[in-house]
Amino acid sequence: MLTALKAGKVILGCLYGPMKLRPVKNKITVLSRQSDEPTVDIALLDDYMRKNHPDVDFRVLCKKLEGSGKLSYMLHMLKQMWNISDSSVVLLDGYCIAASILKHRGNLKIVQMWHALGAIKKFGYQTLGKEGGRSYEIADTMCMHRNYDFIIAPSRATGKLFCEAFDDSESKLIFMGLPRIDMITGSLGDSDGDEAELRSIYGIPDDKEIILYAPTFRKAGKTDISGVVEAVDPDRFVLVVCPHPMERDEELEGCDTHRGVIIDRTHSTYQWIPLCQRMITDYSAIAMEGAVAGKQVYFYVYDIEEYEEKEGLNIDPSKEVPLLTAKTVGELSELIDGDYPWDEIKKFRSRYVDVDTDNCTGRLCDFLVSI
Repeated sequence: MLTALKAGKVILGCLYGPMKLRPVKNKITVLSRQSDEPTVDIALLDDYMRKNHPDVDFRVLCKKLEGSGKLSYMLHMLKQMWNISDSSVVLLDGYCIAASILKHRGNLKIVQMWHALGAIKKFGYQTLGKEGGRSYEIADTMCMHRNYDFIIAPSRATGKLFCEAFDDSESKLIFMGLPRIDMITGSLGDSDGDEAELRSIYGIPDDKEIILYAPTFRKAGKTDISGVVEAVDPDRFVLVVCPHPMERDEELEGCDTHRGVIIDRTHSTYQWIPLCQRMITDYSAIAMEGAVAGKQVYFYVYDIEEYEEKEGLNIDPSKEVPLLTAKTVGELSELIDGDYPWDEIKKFRSRYVDVDTDNCTGRLCDFLVSI
């Protein structure tokens, strides 16, 4: 396998060489494999750029690697290379093969705005050799997370974790928030109207509080939603589960006991955050977004020992925010019924997201244009 990957790198490099002979344009190219459509962050950036920087050629290329087929993704990579070759700036929201393995022009700037607002769980170089991570040989051969000029981070503490995961220097950190913050704080539109629409779509009574459950993706196991279902009183709350995009319904354990729980794959977690009153997660960076939005956030970590062993944690909620953390159904139920310790979540937010959260979309776009 490694021999084939190395040969593929040589071939791509030969194809990329002539592409770089074209003149560089006033062009920013965004590359993502998080989904086949622009993510919330990318869509907000695209809209802002068109309105405020119409002279910039802003290209967006989105395609998931998983499920695409080798030939389909190889053709997409050629399209990525063609657009990178005459760009001034390339913006990524994850690892991109073409951005990391190729030798680029010296004046090309590559910016990594990782697709999560934080790093509760370990990833990248932090997980090499673990069950949920890559092998050292693959990471080296594929030049994983190489060629970055700037790394976007919402705090010094989070930036340090990003740099460990990218095996990169903290001198490249640029401190600002992701565009999604503008959505989850309700600064982009009428959240009351959005809430009325979602309540109407799912038949949620006006007198019911909404609890959003957004678990992380478990590479080495399944997510069990039955515990959260059991802990949430259906007479008081409506439980909305937003599974990770990479997790299929059949991989969610406990779906047969959901008792009318809404399992929503149509709307994003960022649409639900402004509308819910409380949020439950485990090791997902969605906790940071909930904290920024001023929600009551709980951590349900029923498999924390197993998760730590297989994938690893940068932040152990049971130690960092013990008053917000439950390991059992009973503990989670008690947290929901008790008085919420607001000081705990405020300290958590100030440590991991301490940037100015006003107009994050505009700040990032203006930074890209400035470089």
